[in-house]
Amino acid sequence: SNGDSNSLDMGDIDSGVEFLPGSCVFVAKTNALYLAKMMKRRKKGRGTEYFVEFDGMSSSHNEWISLSDIYELNPKTRKIYEKTTNNRSMPKDDEEDSESEPEPKLVKKEEVPKASPKVTTRGSKKGKGRAKKPVSSKLYDMQNIEPGVTFLPGSTLFVQWKNGLYLGKMLKKRGKGDHMEYFVHYDGFKSTQDEWVSVSMVFEINPQTKRAFNRQRKKT
Repeated sequence: SNGDSNSLDMGDIDSGVEFLPGSCVFVAKTNALYLAKMMKRRKKGRGTEYFVEFDGMSSSHNEWISLSDIYELNPKTRKIYEKTTNNRSMPKDDEEDSESEPEPKLVKKEEVPKASPKVTTRGSKKGKGRAKKPVSSKLYDMQNIEPGVTFLPGSTLFVQWKNGLYLGKMLKKRGKGDHMEYFVHYDGFKSTQDEWVSVSMVFEINPQTKRAFNRQRKKT
């Protein structure tokens, strides 16, 4: 009987998420789901708790949450998250907290900002013409998937390049808002291929994007 500590009806959705520092999860509280990022974990009695940072709130609201109130991001939980939007109470205390800009996380943009001018195409076989990134919203079923990932150094994500998704690791970030860029190392490629990519070309790793990634691999 998990999740009796909250009155939110999660139906037949199982709680519990594999611990991945920096990954996003939903946290069930009173009568809404909140988006949060896993930071640490600890054993508590016979259970486990994750220390989470809530999206859009200052770090003073970070707290330990029982695993039975933590859910993975998937289409079912996203529906509940959207349905409980009006029930979420966001603290008003971080107006001045400009550092944790909650906004740029999921930028809904039809237009993809231009690829960064500092694209190095020198001497890399794979990098020919990398600067000309087509705006390929027709990438498999990516149209309904919003780009944008909270920056966490060392976390993995998918990067859209040409007409495919590549697994990469975030190393650094620069810029703000729509002009934010992440410096990414591509999985399986030399570090000479590392490059700055616009936040509008990165996607979090979730069941939807994994499906697109696997489907594309079958085609190649």
